[in-house]
Amino acid sequence: MLSLPSRPLQTPPRGRSPSPKLRAHPRYHEEVTRQDAVTLQKLKRSKIISGIDYQPELHKTHVILAKLDQVDEHGQTMYAIFKPRYLGDNYGFGRSPMECVAYRLNHLLGMNRVPPTIYIHSPVRFRVNDEDRTFYEGSLQYFLGEGKNLREISDGFLQLEQKDYELFRSDTRILDTILQNPDRNIDNFLKAKGWSKRAKASEIYLIDHAASLRPTTETHFLHDDAFHAGAIQTFRARTVEALERITKEDLAINVDEGLIDKKEATEIYDRIHAKLGGRNGKDGLLQFIDHRVREHGVEKVIIKA
Repeated sequence: MLSLPSRPLQTPPRGRSPSPKLRAHPRYHEEVTRQDAVTLQKLKRSKIISGIDYQPELHKTHVILAKLDQVDEHGQTMYAIFKPRYLGDNYGFGRSPMECVAYRLNHLLGMNRVPPTIYIHSPVRFRVNDEDRTFYEGSLQYFLGEGKNLREISDGFLQLEQKDYELFRSDTRILDTILQNPDRNIDNFLKAKGWSKRAKASEIYLIDHAASLRPTTETHFLHDDAFHAGAIQTFRARTVEALERITKEDLAINVDEGLIDKKEATEIYDRIHAKLGGRNGKDGLLQFIDHRVREHGVEKVIIKA
């Protein structure tokens, strides 16, 4: 069964430079690290040679482990997770454009926790499980190799000091709240070596954001998380500062490329900046953090790290 395009393709035809709108978002590009830029370019230039269905027992949607014609920063053949987009997005659990949106927001927040991701707007054809398949669009995310998730190594998974552990949870919840991602389960934290030459031998990354912006989802700081550690109490100072700097223009690149619509971009912005009585009728994240500072004091809420 072939995947079907669910919206018109948004990228400019080959041979033409992007429109001025697509060049008008310098802050996003400034946030991307140098090594990310290298990996992103390799993903953009790559051709998918072949693929296999990847861990179908764990995924609600179609996930393909794709072999690319590129070599990564570690000198190894590059692999990527390809998530084709199907009509209906599998009831909101398989909206593959959100993988790219999550990667970009992760960088705007200065987190560097989501692997480099691009979106393919044009049809691709390659062999999957010994069968030629055609897919009309989908996300392509750098594959973190032999990484292990929380289910596989529950003991000592994070290996972080208490303060760093709390801030990691906080950063993760900020990203998931902005995206209204309900699917941060124990399989979606991955411990692996990163994509750059300077990557640590083992780091914790966040994967699988395809259920983001799913209708009826409500994700908030007060909810429990995959660690069953309760509500978020503290926030990293530089993450809060990054939140304050996010503008509507920063989010517009995702609208320009057809990954989200204008209404969704406005809702994301409001989830960050809205005050009581805003469009969504709830406080934004910054207002929520400000309330906690007033109640408990800045030293107990905002942590420099």
